Amino acid sequence: MTSSKPLALVTLDVERDWVDGKYTQTPRFDLLKRALPAFAKIAREYGIPLTLFITGEVAELCNELLMDLLDEVEVGAHTHPCFHPLVFKGRDVNDKKWDLLGAYSKEEQLQMIKRDTALITKHLGVKPIAFRAGKLSANKDTLCALKELGYAIDSSLEKSVTLFSKVMRLRPKFDLLNFAKNMEI
Repeated sequence: MTSSKPLALVTLDVERDWVDGKYTQTPRFDLLKRALPAFAKIAREYGIPLTLFITGEVAELCNELLMDLLDEVEVGAHTHPCFHPLVFKGRDVNDKKWDLLGAYSKEEQLQMIKRDTALITKHLGVKPIAFRAGKLSANKDTLCALKELGYAIDSSLEKSVTLFSKVMRLRPKFDLLNFAKNMEI
């Protein structure tokens, strides 16, 4: 019998504040600014890889906070249609019928994901290769859009999907396969 060591990976969706059971209509990040450094500290102390799935809005408006963490985390993109001005102009961000990425056409999804990718790249200097859809709403069109944009990993579906076969590293400083072999818990 082969024994395998447990592997822990922590992922966080990083988006605007959720207060009283709903998103703030105007972007606020008070909770995020308190919680994110604490999560990063715990992950660092225990040697647990941390992946932050970040909306373009957060990358743009909280880039100083995130820049301080870039050496310690993997950055992935996180798209919520409700945070896109073209989709939600004048609408309530908590109206669920508008916030399922998988409900949009491939072209619309491509446009939203491309915008978030560009904001993350511009404000953090990192092009994400991992993705998670808001509310985990993804479909075949989402995967096609991600592949077209050069993403390697989707974390939206029940089982994460590697979009091409040779993904060995999540980020240049972190080798997941080597980590899994050598992890001692």
